[in-house]
Amino acid sequence: AEPMNGLLLNVEDDYVSLLAVAASEWILYRQKAFLTESRTSWTLEQKVDQIAKEISNTVHFLEDKEKKRMERIWIRPGVIEDGAELVARLQTGQDLPLEAVDYPVHGAWDIREKAILAPLMGLVR
Repeated sequence: AEPMNGLLLNVEDDYVSLLAVAASEWILYRQKAFLTESRTSWTLEQKVDQIAKEISNTVHFLEDKEKKRMERIWIRPGVIEDGAELVARLQTGQDLPLEAVDYPVHGAWDIREKAILAPLMGLVR
């Protein structure tokens, strides 16, 4: 199968990282903080709005300047609270298919443990 172009988002409590991939190559990396001098904490709605804006800006930049068309968005919600809700809200407002990155874990992990610890489990041998 042909490699798929897409954006991989990593959403933490205080920032979002975007990694654009085209033909199995990394073509752009951006990071945007949620914390600013004038605002110490953001609501879920404010984070969703900011992430949607970053997705839109990045997709348009890649299409206009790099001539690369994104086909899909993958998101890792590494937030302690509201991870599933954040993904659901972003899914409803996107033109591109958006899916959460899921990690298979053994045992009974709750959604918060999985969001925070699952990416690290691949480092433990």
